[in-house]
Amino acid sequence: MHYQPLDQTRQISIKGLVLWTVLLVCLMVWLAYGIIQGVQKYFSYPVSTVIDINYVRSLDFPAVTICNYNQFRKSKIMHDKEIIQQVLVALATGNSSNVDWETYDETYANHTFNLTKTTLEYGHQIEDMLIECRWNTGEECGTENLTQVITDFGLCYTFNGKTSERRLTVSRAGATRGLKLRLSVQQDEYFWGDNTGAGFKVLVHTQGEMPLVNQLGNSISPGFETLFAIRSIIKFYNFSRKEFYTQSDICECPVPCKSEFYLTSLSMGFWPSDFIGENIARSKNETKEYIRDNYLELRIFYDILTIEKISQAASYNALDLQSKFKVYFKGRAHD
Repeated sequence: MHYQPLDQTRQISIKGLVLWTVLLVCLMVWLAYGIIQGVQKYFSYPVSTVIDINYVRSLDFPAVTICNYNQFRKSKIMHDKEIIQQVLVALATGNSSNVDWETYDETYANHTFNLTKTTLEYGHQIEDMLIECRWNTGEECGTENLTQVITDFGLCYTFNGKTSERRLTVSRAGATRGLKLRLSVQQDEYFWGDNTGAGFKVLVHTQGEMPLVNQLGNSISPGFETLFAIRSIIKFYNFSRKEFYTQSDICECPVPCKSEFYLTSLSMGFWPSDFIGENIARSKNETKEYIRDNYLELRIFYDILTIEKISQAASYNALDLQSKFKVYFKGRAHD
């Protein structure tokens, strides 16, 4: 029988021990790295978005808020004190050198300037802007269906607001169902203000919600037919905070657990045709050019009768983290 020398056997054992030790340390480092990565991933709270589309037979119609680009009517401004005209021009142009501030102080020294009252009185009135209103299958609507509201864009009017007498629903999708408005921007009443364009800003929103028209509204122009194809979206949040920006101020507000909003797609077409324009001009005793420069049509409707529910779920939960620890301890037990 042949025997290896003792020193040689001891060297082989030491080499094997070192090799297994290095291998074990590498495996422990790898497992520790995996566990650390798992813990970091868990506390980053990753989420997966789930979209559930439900087809329904009918849908509640949203509130629609419209605002004229012009905030104060020229006819009202020109009949007021000249100092008010100077102040509005100064605010719009950023040049206050031409304002007689001494006269302004003398005029209003003993008076409180009520901005809300002035906005309601000097702003465009719905009875002057609304030419035609149709609802759903052709039901007539009018100024009584639009309520005054002051927004971040000035004086506006809301159709189907929270004070509506009856619930408005639609049972079919498409441009022939929903709201149809024919409006006049009244450019002959435009004056200096915050905006330099002509038209309306429109916001489709849920009932009872404060319409942030300046921040979220869409612009529509005279001389066009604008179609708003909308979809109902319900979103469930699992975040605790968000940031809301208004002009130069930053407001941190808590996020609601649930919010409803409308996804809007816009399309536009030249309006009216020459034939229709001539007929409207005759009926309104106006020129065709005036109709083109001031009139517009707006249609708001559902493009499909669905409710999209968007929710967020944790994509890496405590069970996923626990599995990494199980792998680690099982590995240690085998060792």
